Parts: sequence; structure tokens; C-alpha cells
Amino acid sequence: MSRPINSLNNNSSSIPIHSLSNRRRRVRNLLASINMARIFPPFMNNIRRIRTLLSHNDRRPRRRPYHGFDLFVIIVSEEASNQNEEQDYYTIRIAANFLWRRSTRIQRQDYIRLAQVVNQNRR
Repeated sequence: MSRPINSLNNNSSSIPIHSLSNRRRRVRNLLASINMARIFPPFMNNIRRIRTLLSHNDRRPRRRPYHGFDLFVIIVSEEASNQNEEQDYYTIRIAANFLWRRSTRIQRQDYIRLAQVVNQNRR
């Protein structure tokens, strides 16, 4: 069975109901397995690790500068792979969005500063 879900551009698409419940379950499992101590605070002093993660993440050169949330999603994805969780882009993005919104302003500011450092080193 499918139900229509309206997107932002008012196009109707058909998504199976069971896939939505599976995605929610995967997000909950991912959130339960993530070690928050490895995500906050970010590794500001290890530039080699940052470059390694960005090179694995980028399949083609990135034109836009990195933002704090972009780096946060990369770190959450790395932590999910360390926990042997499923590497579904949407599941990781939803979990990262949830964790980003639940984080404090100071924790977010660390990632924003890290993005500024990464963008300066890319030039």
C-alpha cells in the first residue's frame, strides 16, 4: 500500500508506508548506537583526519564552502560506520539533523569554527 505525500513543490509522490516505518526504526537504532563523546567536541586540531574524511566524502570537487552542519553530517556518518550501522544517506541525515537541533549553541559553534578552518585551508 502507498499513500501520497506532498513535497514542498506540491508534486505528489507515492512512498510505501512500510518504508517510512523502517526508516524511523533505523533512525532510532542509529541514534541509540551513536557515541556522543566521539561527536562532541569535534577534532579541531587534527587537520589530517579532517582531510581524510573530506576526501572520502567528496566524489567530485565541492564548489560551495563547508558549513558546520555539513561537517557534522560527515562525522555522524563516520560514527555510524564505526558502529556498523546501515549507511543510508537519508537515515544519517535525519539522525544528524535531530542531533544538531538537540546540541547546544557552544557545540554547534565548534563545528562552525571547524568549517571556517577547513574553508581557509582549501584555498
